[in-house]
Amino acid sequence: MRLGILAAAAALAVAACGAPEAPPVLVEASQVGALLETSDALDGRQVAIDGYIHIDDGDDGGAAMLYTLTSRPHGLGDPLVLFEAEQGVEANQIDLPILNRISVPGGAGGDILEVDLRNIHFQDAAGARHGVKNKVRVTGRLASGPSHEDARSPSGVRYRPRLRDVTLEAAP
Repeated sequence: MRLGILAAAAALAVAACGAPEAPPVLVEASQVGALLETSDALDGRQVAIDGYIHIDDGDDGGAAMLYTLTSRPHGLGDPLVLFEAEQGVEANQIDLPILNRISVPGGAGGDILEVDLRNIHFQDAAGARHGVKNKVRVTGRLASGPSHEDARSPSGVRYRPRLRDVTLEAAP
């Protein structure tokens, strides 16, 4: 009896901790369309993608807080995926050197920041600093929200994939 109780307690402890998470799915640039934009099969999974960090100045001239991973440096090439990262100089953060901050009176959107695009860096998971012209591997949890209907997609929907809770590292 005592052995049965111990076995049940051990099984509950393992279940409470959960099974170890599977390693991230490595998505190549050529697979982004099929795996991320026209399917939500990887939604909620850990995904890793190699590329280059691009910071868009947005439609209104303000820097976006969502970053885009592209297939070539300096925003050239194909956009691969949006990802969220914090600003700063700690591990897994992007350092955006602010040249000027303009307060918007009565603006709900916050301040307008003028950023020195030539001196942007990212810190990898170990805290080492890298320039955004260097290739980076972004690993994060995929969130696939439907964007619009698309008859070319097997599901009839095109998705707008985004990586959350990211870690950054120099790409191999």
